[in-house]
Amino acid sequence: MDCLDRPPLVGTDMETNKKEKLIEEILEQEKETNGQLVAECSERLEIEKTPQRPALKRRKPEEEDEEARWNVDLHTSAELRDESRKLGTKARQLSDRLLEMVVTMRINKERMTA
Repeated sequence: MDCLDRPPLVGTDMETNKKEKLIEEILEQEKETNGQLVAECSERLEIEKTPQRPALKRRKPEEEDEEARWNVDLHTSAELRDESRKLGTKARQLSDRLLEMVVTMRINKERMTA
């Protein structure tokens, strides 16, 4: 008897449906996470683009070096830029992972229907 002539195993459809539902749930979670990361990234980029005044602090003596103030602003800006890059990278990784899962799900679905 050829393996193509065999009837399908009992319960396979239920197992497949459970797996598909689980994959769909995971995809939804990944979409939500990816959307949140993209929103955070966009928000941080907007913060970085808009000129920000430093928080009001007690007045310091006039002798304070103006260059030191600029260095603090540049340091903060650099930290935000680095964080933004990290979040962008994470968002791309999640997007790639989501795409890979969708492709795998479609391939598995085609195999089951074939």
